[in-house]
Amino acid sequence: MSTTGLKLCTSGVTDSSSPADWVNPGNITAKDGTYTRAESESGGGEDSSNLIATGFDFSAIPEDATLVGIVTTVRLMTGAGSFDVVYDTDLSLIVNGAAEGDNKADVTAWPASFTDKSYGGIADLWNTTTPLTVLLVQDTVNFGVNLRCYITGGGTGNPTYADVDSVEMTIYYTGGAAIATGKVIIMHT
Repeated sequence: MSTTGLKLCTSGVTDSSSPADWVNPGNITAKDGTYTRAESESGGGEDSSNLIATGFDFSAIPEDATLVGIVTTVRLMTGAGSFDVVYDTDLSLIVNGAAEGDNKADVTAWPASFTDKSYGGIADLWNTTTPLTVLLVQDTVNFGVNLRCYITGGGTGNPTYADVDSVEMTIYYTGGAAIATGKVIIMHT
């Protein structure tokens, strides 16, 4: 089995579907401590807007390879009062520009310091209805991942917030011929 290794997204946007919108969503394109933030001052909690990460560079995957697994890694944290928490409500692949397949959301509370949280697995293609092909995942505009979280508590002057520093993805595959310096290299599985 071969892997792409971790690839950072090159685009981060929000759909502004909630008052708890992501500020500076483009900050998720580097693992550097400069983050995007969604916060709730509602007092009762609310879902964040969707945070959409695309632009992963999977150009090195041979076109005739077979995809076998996808792992998404989100570097995230919360800043919350003693009774306030943030947890996932949606973590889905974006396929052909729309959310598809399994929702990998984890209702475990986000940590109080930046932590890498992984979703999916080396033999998990997220049960998408569209067959995932190499050309599909190499579409840097229409393939990616969507994150939405629930932000509890907060209140005027005392917000609860969710921070995301980076979104990375790894694709696992078998077979395929890689081209390097004009020579064809056959990769065995």
